Amino acid sequence: ILQSRGTPAEWRSVAWKYPAICLAIVGCWELSVSLRGFVEVKWRRSATQRIHDLYFSQMGYYRLQTHGKEFEVLDPDARICTDVKAMVEVAAAYLFSLAQAAVFAVINMH
Repeated sequence: ILQSRGTPAEWRSVAWKYPAICLAIVGCWELSVSLRGFVEVKWRRSATQRIHDLYFSQMGYYRLQTHGKEFEVLDPDARICTDVKAMVEVAAAYLFSLAQAAVFAVINMH
């Protein structure tokens, strides 16, 4: 063990590589988080618009009120927002976890 100490140049090389790798990993992680947020906003906007259009097409809001108490939705607009948000967050988390697994698999193959 004492024989593998290395030269000062090798130590300096390692001393610079470790922080550089850590910064690169943190940068990639933050980019991933930002990209996930961007994707969530885009998907949420698209899904909300589509559901909103379906809700107001052919007077769907009147049909919600005429189906009786067991099908009553107290606040359909708020329900659309909360359900779409939950669905988009789960879908984006799943997509990005698959992407991260693929990246880690490729990194570990080399």
